[in-house]
Amino acid sequence: MTSKSTNNSSDLASLQSALTSWSNFNLTDRRPHLDNTAQSILDAKETSLKARKQLGELTKSLKRAVKTTTDLGDNITKETVSNLSNETKSTIKKYQEEIDALTRRCKIAESNFVQLYQPLYECVDPAVVLVDAIRLMEGRDGQVNNLLKAMEEMNGEIEIVRNEKSTLENVLVEKDIELKEAKENNNNSSGSGNDVPGGALSLAEREELIRLRSEVSEYEVEFRGLKNQDITIRKLESEFI
Repeated sequence: MTSKSTNNSSDLASLQSALTSWSNFNLTDRRPHLDNTAQSILDAKETSLKARKQLGELTKSLKRAVKTTTDLGDNITKETVSNLSNETKSTIKKYQEEIDALTRRCKIAESNFVQLYQPLYECVDPAVVLVDAIRLMEGRDGQVNNLLKAMEEMNGEIEIVRNEKSTLENVLVEKDIELKEAKENNNNSSGSGNDVPGGALSLAEREELIRLRSEVSEYEVEFRGLKNQDITIRKLESEFI
């Protein structure tokens, strides 16, 4: 019993610790921020895909321009060189813009990961907590079953005591009636000048009557004790359920 109580206390302490850590983490309040972050990542990913597609087109155009300039050989003009230079600068600028965008995405992702990871690291592993909770519930279920069995046995004992008490009370009532009749007969005999007690109870019958009354009292005490135990068991059952 002591070992079970100690285990239950340990499990409850573990669950309480997990509750505290997850309450501090406060996932409900974090959800809007996490949702916004996830949407931002998706938007940035879509923007990046468009930018990469544009860079691909610019790169193809630059390659064609370079090939055209090379094919001209000695016939190359200043205008052709200027156009190639401008296209090259434009392409490089687009690449630099995409690199800057990817760098910002990386920093945002790292910052969000750290903000999520640090408080999450302090939380208890949910799997461990669930194992403790299941073990605690199974233990409580076992205790409830034991209490239900104890209640059934207690109700059986109460019924037996109630029947025995009822039987003794009936016997006691009969004896009381006999005693009253004996007293009435004795009074009638005395009034008529007859000293014979007639239907008076003998000493053995009086002793039997006293014994029966004593047994009834004992059964009443036992019955009250059983009822108190029954009430206690019901209270324990309500606490476990």
